[in-house]
Amino acid sequence: MGYVSAVMVKDLSRLGRDYVSVGNYTDSYFPDHGVRFIAVNDGIDSDEGESEIAPFKNILNEMYARDISKKVRSSHRLRGNAGEPLSQPPYGYMKSPENKKKWIVDPEAEAIVKDVF
Repeated sequence: MGYVSAVMVKDLSRLGRDYVSVGNYTDSYFPDHGVRFIAVNDGIDSDEGESEIAPFKNILNEMYARDISKKVRSSHRLRGNAGEPLSQPPYGYMKSPENKKKWIVDPEAEAIVKDVF
């Protein structure tokens, strides 16, 4: 409807991390609809012409997101296999004051949990 005339983001990765989608927006959709695109930290401004480095940054952003995702999953798997909890304790438990990686019964909630179960 023409309400948006410019899109400004901190850097190119904030528009998206999928190379194909970001490329579609920056190369086709925005120019076709007269939308100015600015990525401040990457120094990209569609009014100054096409950026030759933008496609490479898009690919690197996508690879970075995949790499971080793999690392986080691996870390969670290792911690879970070692017996460390991966979330906050459920109602009726609390983190141990001596060891934050262990759960102990919460004395205040213990009576309520016993009544329920």
